[in-house]
Amino acid sequence: MKTISEAQEKDVLSSIKKKSIKSSIPQLDSVKYQTLYLALLADLYIELYDQEGNVALTELGLSASFQVGDPEVQEIRDTIALWSKSVDVTTNTKLRDTIASGIDQ
Repeated sequence: MKTISEAQEKDVLSSIKKKSIKSSIPQLDSVKYQTLYLALLADLYIELYDQEGNVALTELGLSASFQVGDPEVQEIRDTIALWSKSVDVTTNTKLRDTIASGIDQ
């Protein structure tokens, strides 16, 4: 995640250097960074849900298997996608606010 956040910061800073008007703070490519966050976290989270879901079923003494591919578990991917969008929006907002305050000084 740190690598993606640093790439976002670099993109914004390189765009600012190209602009001389301080009111023109660049907007990040949200789709690009949401996709990167999603790609980074989706497999990790799904693997964790799979492992922990099966552990929980075993502890409950159930012979069923937790399958992350089941339609009922699709909510995991939806939640990860929503989270990646939230991280991107928050990062973008904080970068823009920090840049704007630095330009105003």
